[in-house]
Amino acid sequence: MPPADTTIEAARLQRQILASKTADERAAMAMEMSELVRQLVIDGIHLRHPAIAPNELTVKLIERLHGRELAEAVQASGFLRHGG
Repeated sequence: MPPADTTIEAARLQRQILASKTADERAAMAMEMSELVRQLVIDGIHLRHPAIAPNELTVKLIERLHGRELAEAVQASGFLRHGG
């Protein structure tokens, strides 16, 4: 089922192009998209908190990408205060 904003033909062509890629090429594409999402999240945090300290940014990024529980655990561990 294609996305609501994609025609059936466009979705078919996209599947065909992706299927023609090697596993390494598809993995590289996924890594690029992951890095793009990470950077978009960082940019959003900076927009809401322009003066945020690097350690605080890291905690907020972890919270956004991996959940509050992990962010709180990282923050409580003191890891970021010791060069992490």
